[in-house]
Amino acid sequence: MEIDSNQIDTSPKWRSLIRDFKRLIAVSLIIAICAGAMYASTFNGGLSNDSGVWGAFGDFMGGVLNPIFAFMGLIALLLTISMQSEELNNSTKELRNSAEALMEQSKSLERQNFENTFFQLISLHNEIVSGMKKRTGSRRNGIELEGRFCFTYFYGWMKEWYDELYLENFDHLTASEHTYQKFLEEGVNTFGHYFKNLYEIFRFIDESKADDKEQYIRILRAQLSLYEEVILFYDCVHRPENDDIKGVLEKYSFFSNLDKKSLFDDIAHPEMYKPLAFGVRAETLDKTLVEETT
Repeated sequence: MEIDSNQIDTSPKWRSLIRDFKRLIAVSLIIAICAGAMYASTFNGGLSNDSGVWGAFGDFMGGVLNPIFAFMGLIALLLTISMQSEELNNSTKELRNSAEALMEQSKSLERQNFENTFFQLISLHNEIVSGMKKRTGSRRNGIELEGRFCFTYFYGWMKEWYDELYLENFDHLTASEHTYQKFLEEGVNTFGHYFKNLYEIFRFIDESKADDKEQYIRILRAQLSLYEEVILFYDCVHRPENDDIKGVLEKYSFFSNLDKKSLFDDIAHPEMYKPLAFGVRAETLDKTLVEETT
């Protein structure tokens, strides 16, 4: 394998290895010269025409130098292995760092794509709300409501229906169900697209790989008015196909800031959801029950 001279010149590790090799070669040459000088001085040095003398000299040099050279070769091999092992460790670390950097980059890109889609959905939600219209009364004398005023109108309208039904001796749940059915009949054209888009945002957040889903749920909640939250409250209760959304609302304590007095019944109706929907954790509920019993 050829070694790039530029790599040798610029790599301290390669320069150190080359320097060690040179030292080994120098030591080996010195030992060889010393061995030859010792043989010559001991056996009356000089060139001989006797092949036996040359054979004896070769045996002497081989016996002395071969173990030394073998040891030097072993040292050189160990230095090379050590160098390669260190380079392999460094390469492994670099690959690991690169993999971690790519993973972080992938997470960052995934989060960026998620947020772009999320805020586009939020923007679409606000556009839908702004485009909502509801005419009340007759065509000549009626009033056309727009945007969030539609929720204000329907909230008051539903509250009146609920109170009337409850006074007719309907229980809380039945009165709520009948009120909601009236709302569907009256407001289906106004709210159909609104709820479809809103529920898709809930599903999009819940099914995503975002680290802090609660944060995005809070951002979505901040887009809703009080009357939107109340109508959403009853829509998820009385439409079976929205049962998964009801679970999402409970999972992320969506109604933790909702004033329960704004519900048609602030005592019975909160029981339509698990306490977690209002931010009450199981351990807190258990502790409260224990305190009440004692």
